[in-house]
Amino acid sequence: MSQTTADLLPGFYWVRIDNLEPEIARRDAEAGMWLVVGVETGVTDDHPAEVVVLSGPLVPPPRAG
Repeated sequence: MSQTTADLLPGFYWVRIDNLEPEIARRDAEAGMWLVVGVETGVTDDHPAEVVVLSGPLVPPPRAG
């Protein structure tokens, strides 16, 4: 990975992995990986893929009621 993500707050971010289309992923700092929404496997910090954080952490929508 080209950037250090250890200082990021836990949460969901828009990321780009290896020049692919942007995706929403959850940063799991404890596990040292990115978990892409809808995908079973994650991208670990030592994986050769380049993860670029585009924006975030995303704010959840307000609760109804």
